[in-house]
Amino acid sequence: MKLHLNGITTRAINSLYNDGNSDKATLAALRSCTSLLSPKASKVWPLLLSSLPKEALSKDGRPTYAEKASFAALHAYAIYQQGTEQLVSAGKNDEGKNLCQALAGLRSNDDLRTALDRRMQVLLMATNFEALTNDLFHLLKILKAHQTGILIAFGQLAQDLFYFQTSSQAKRQICLKWGQEYYQTVANSKKE
Repeated sequence: MKLHLNGITTRAINSLYNDGNSDKATLAALRSCTSLLSPKASKVWPLLLSSLPKEALSKDGRPTYAEKASFAALHAYAIYQQGTEQLVSAGKNDEGKNLCQALAGLRSNDDLRTALDRRMQVLLMATNFEALTNDLFHLLKILKAHQTGILIAFGQLAQDLFYFQTSSQAKRQICLKWGQEYYQTVANSKKE
């Protein structure tokens, strides 16, 4: 099954944002829980479950790869959107950045580089979804604390998180892709 979580998650975010009239209760619920099975996550279920195609939904109560990936991307969006009036998520045609590309921009700060590189290394060595998303959320909070105004492609993040769960090879491919985005961006800026 080929799932286009990029577009699905982007539409869910646009629905949450609602042209600046954000659904604050759902955003608060998203920020306060990191698992789809958390009791507070039930506030998010109407948005999430109505966004996904039927074939991507669980039939036995155990979250599917698509449900977990889209929820994690929505959680990341809620963290990054907090306290900001302007939409922080890139749409399909926006000039947004993937999360690791945005993080690469922080490496120019000598005070942050060592700690940020250390956290990225932990992220890039992740072998399970829960550890990976936990590391992503910490990195996103660092980005939010030090750099604002960057549109993040949370839809692409959902797509990457879905693919990460599909096989051992896919895990390594996603980590390589993110490493390329993080380190290559730095190499290109040094050349300029």
